[in-house]
Amino acid sequence: MTTETLTPLEERKRTLPFGEPEQARLEKLDEKLSSDTPFSVAVCGHFSAGKSTLLNHLLGADLLPSSPIPTTANIMTIASGDPGLTAITNDGETHVFTGHIPWEKLQTFALDGTGVRKVELSLPLRFLPKDVTLADTPGVDSTDGTHEHDTGSELLTTDAIIYMTDYNHVRSETNLRFLRQMQRENKPIILVVNQIDKHDENELSFSIFSHGLRDMLQRFDIHPIAIYFTSGHQLDHPYNELSKWIGDMRSLLYHAGSLKDESKTRMVRSAVSALLERLYQDRSRGEQAIEHSLQAHGFSVGDHQTLVQIRERVKRLDDETREATADLRHRLDEFFKQTYLFPHDLMEATKTWIESLDPSFKVGMFGSKKKKTAEQEKREEALLLALKRRWDTEVHLYLSEYFKKLTLSPSIARHAQAVVQAIPFRAEDSEWLRSFVADGVKNDQYVYTLASRLNHALLKEVKNMIEPLYREIVTDFEQQTEEERFRLLEKAEEFQEIETLEAENDKHLKTLDDSITRVKVSLTEVEGDERLEEDMKALLQQTLHLDGLHTDIEVSERSEPEPEERKAFSIETFSQEGQSQPQIDVRALKETVEKYIDQPYAEDERKDLLTTIEKAEKSDYTFVMAGAFSAGKSTFLNALVQEEIMPVSPHPTTASLTVVRYPDEKHQHGDVAVQIKSEAVLDAEIQAVAYECGYTFNLTRLKTAEGLSIVKTTTLEEKQRLEYLRALQLAVKKEQYAYGKTYEMSLREWQKIAATEDHACLIEESTVYFQSDMTTKGWSLVDTPGVQSVNERHTRMAVEKIKKADRFMYVTYYHHAFSRADESFIQRIKEIQVPHYMVINAADLAKHEQEEQYVTTFVNDQLKQAACRETVTVPLSSKRALTPAGDQRFSDFMHYLETVEGTRLQLNSHQEMSEQLQTLMNALHTVASIGKRPLAERKRQAEQETRTYRENEWESLKNLDVDDGEIKVWEGHATRRLLLVFADRFATSIHVASVNAKDKNAREKQLHEALDAFLKECETEWQNELYALVNQVRASLTEQISRVYGGKRTFEDTYIRLETGIDFHLPVQSLQTLTKQRKLKKSFFYDGEFDAFKTEVFSLLEEHVRDRIQVAANSVKKDKNEQLEKLKEHVQKELKTKEKKQADRLQFLTSEHPDMTPVEEELEMLTTV
Repeated sequence: MTTETLTPLEERKRTLPFGEPEQARLEKLDEKLSSDTPFSVAVCGHFSAGKSTLLNHLLGADLLPSSPIPTTANIMTIASGDPGLTAITNDGETHVFTGHIPWEKLQTFALDGTGVRKVELSLPLRFLPKDVTLADTPGVDSTDGTHEHDTGSELLTTDAIIYMTDYNHVRSETNLRFLRQMQRENKPIILVVNQIDKHDENELSFSIFSHGLRDMLQRFDIHPIAIYFTSGHQLDHPYNELSKWIGDMRSLLYHAGSLKDESKTRMVRSAVSALLERLYQDRSRGEQAIEHSLQAHGFSVGDHQTLVQIRERVKRLDDETREATADLRHRLDEFFKQTYLFPHDLMEATKTWIESLDPSFKVGMFGSKKKKTAEQEKREEALLLALKRRWDTEVHLYLSEYFKKLTLSPSIARHAQAVVQAIPFRAEDSEWLRSFVADGVKNDQYVYTLASRLNHALLKEVKNMIEPLYREIVTDFEQQTEEERFRLLEKAEEFQEIETLEAENDKHLKTLDDSITRVKVSLTEVEGDERLEEDMKALLQQTLHLDGLHTDIEVSERSEPEPEERKAFSIETFSQEGQSQPQIDVRALKETVEKYIDQPYAEDERKDLLTTIEKAEKSDYTFVMAGAFSAGKSTFLNALVQEEIMPVSPHPTTASLTVVRYPDEKHQHGDVAVQIKSEAVLDAEIQAVAYECGYTFNLTRLKTAEGLSIVKTTTLEEKQRLEYLRALQLAVKKEQYAYGKTYEMSLREWQKIAATEDHACLIEESTVYFQSDMTTKGWSLVDTPGVQSVNERHTRMAVEKIKKADRFMYVTYYHHAFSRADESFIQRIKEIQVPHYMVINAADLAKHEQEEQYVTTFVNDQLKQAACRETVTVPLSSKRALTPAGDQRFSDFMHYLETVEGTRLQLNSHQEMSEQLQTLMNALHTVASIGKRPLAERKRQAEQETRTYRENEWESLKNLDVDDGEIKVWEGHATRRLLLVFADRFATSIHVASVNAKDKNAREKQLHEALDAFLKECETEWQNELYALVNQVRASLTEQISRVYGGKRTFEDTYIRLETGIDFHLPVQSLQTLTKQRKLKKSFFYDGEFDAFKTEVFSLLEEHVRDRIQVAANSVKKDKNEQLEKLKEHVQKELKTKEKKQADRLQFLTSEHPDMTPVEEELEMLTTV
């Protein structure tokens, strides 16, 4: 009896649940594994990446058709053999050409993806053995969606991938998606970044670009075995690795046959992995099937999700309560275990106090009893002061803040705070304190034991108070849990029918789960391909100097395609939108609104309508331009006004907002109003950017900071931030502008400062008054900072302008069309405003129409993926538009804006007017209706409205009170934290190597210099502490506002600023004075003198630190209070205005006989307009 031997694939086909979805893959895999098929390497990438061009370089002859537009719709296989071409059509017809390559036929077959099934080139290539093939594939981003599908399908049984992308699109979504797909298929990948000649070292260093690329691939879980940067056009480019790539690929292909067995095992692994992925998808669909069933029975998806969430929440309730209780117990136990009120400084204070209680202790030569008692009291008072300070921080403050963080019912939360505040500090009782002192020897061990006993006694008092509270809190946890459980189960009863429907689906899901388990086990049993990537990498340079084609290949003459006529920007036929718009007598409408503007009802509705009317009358429309730095926004704006008014190529970090508008009564053509940033805004900006650079500068300290010019950076972002900080430093040092002031100047003067970093970084906004065809219409043009600014505030400024824009134009550069920065910003902004136009600037760089069309198509595809389907893509050249010859597409676009867009904007205004008019009339009808009701009903409604308003608005304001918890925590811990850091700095500044001169005077000088360096270190650490404090307070205030108002209010000016002058400010002379008391012998560091000196220094430091902490804390408290009062005042003023309007309206409506004549007259007049 013979035993059947199964191949790894056959074995898995019998034991695993492969199905119809895997059939095509398994058939291809059977064919691949059952015969001695060649090792296949496929060249993939998006079209126009240069695949065919680089393949021609690899082959050593210009054989394959190459063009910026798609040239391959079929997979074209290259095999070793005599020159020839074979094409097999879908109807079975075979075309064979031997001895030569018919180029026209090759191109025809390559492009015929519908009629031709297979194209194969046979070439006598030394580096391509019989058991290895090379293939050129269709572009994965071809406009024909079948190309990517066909490529992906064929690649399932391809052994290795060479993926090519051009430099500009290396980060595109198309590339990443395809590469991730191939990585999931476990394909070895070699990545080629072509057209490296487009890299501009001045714009971005190659090392940063290369590092960023590798980092991005790592983040997307893409792991190529090698990356090459190539150019087929500029062979001498410094970063061109074309020759290396050719050599490595020829070596790989020459030896690739040795990898066939490993690769076949890898394909089996991939087939099993794909099955596992499909089963997961089936399970997901199974979970979705229950949702369809639920909907058929009248339940929504939300109902099912609610039930699932209820179940999960109920399951977690008891665990969360146990965890919360256990955590509470653990925290309290750790508190009692770890809290020690007698660190080193308190031990010393305790020791000196004990010494004073010894009967033999005396003060002075004669041992006066009065002096002895005074000294005892002094030492006891010092001990109690230090102990109380430690008690307040380690006990009261810690417990108070900890209980605040617990989720407690309001009554228990208040009770917990009351209990903490009631904990007695027994050590304040002198008799209680002295009762712990026993007779006998008072050595160090005694002092330690005494401190431990005192610590235990004090904490016992705490425990006596906290343990009952602990039990009450646990009971509160349990009560909250039961209340929530009752609410959840009551809610779940509404969905009982859902549980029945779910049970019917569970059986199917269980079957899938069993299958998933089996497949996962089988996957772990696949062996033999673990070193495939390593072995392939080793082959890259195994054999050098392999030649390409070594015989002349006859190629029939090829013809270049006729260039298509360049199409201008199409002017769409303006639809009859105007006919469907309501006809409004704008003049009559404005007169009516103005006539009744002071009536005590519908004031906001009239105000909004009047604003829209005036905007339409003046054609006061805003066109906002946004885009990445160097996209050409400024050049585009210059082209729109037909003159170079904007400085081009500004430094990216110093960009500001620029508004170009028609001159008004105060400004002539060519005037510019420049608004300088306020001191608060500039200070906040400096702190934010300095922090990103690793500094703690504010406006004051930046002026005197040193060393910024020599700091080295490693990334582009670091470089940009540091350059911005340098520009700001230079600007604030010059003190050339008054902060917050607006300066009037000429266009020429503004152009000069706007292009200079140390001026431009101080500008908040510039308004250029300029007469052009566009501004004469009343239109304003806004140029925003680059979207990838190192300062997030720049991006927020752009977003705010876009939010209010009538038309939003996004500008992208032709050679970097729809870059990562573009994509990121559009994803961020699209919920607020989708771009009306995507301007592809510098389109004149296109080599020909086909390349331009490719870029335009690429941008359109990216816009669709970003859900910007209504955005119009406009390729043009702003730079050429400013030349005498002009740019036809730009001219067409301008004509479109002036004719079509201008009319549409007016129609939009009329539509808005119509909607606002209807809103006003609805409000007036409501007033008229209320006025006809009985007086008693009107009064009841007025009282209810007033009460509701006060409860919702004024109560929120009352809850906005100061909470200085985070400042108290900082006060409690900052002293110890700083002294520990200072001790480290002291050790690194003052040591035997820094004070080692032979002469005493020289040693004293060295010590003074070391102390000076030490204090500078202390100043830096102090500023770090202050910066951390300010950040904590700012976050606390923001969180407090959010907690009170939720998302209903936002305040931009929540900026906490320390008063200037809160430096560490300890004069070095105060420490140098201590050196006068020292002999400074050569043995200074060994005879106890240094230790005594250090003790004196830190005694002085501690007192100074506590004083400065108190000053800083008081300052921040004051600033926080002032900020809070400012916010409350702002809200109060707003509420009073609303309340006054409400009171006027209610007074009118609750009068005994309200005069409804004006209401009826206004309604009648509005109806006629």
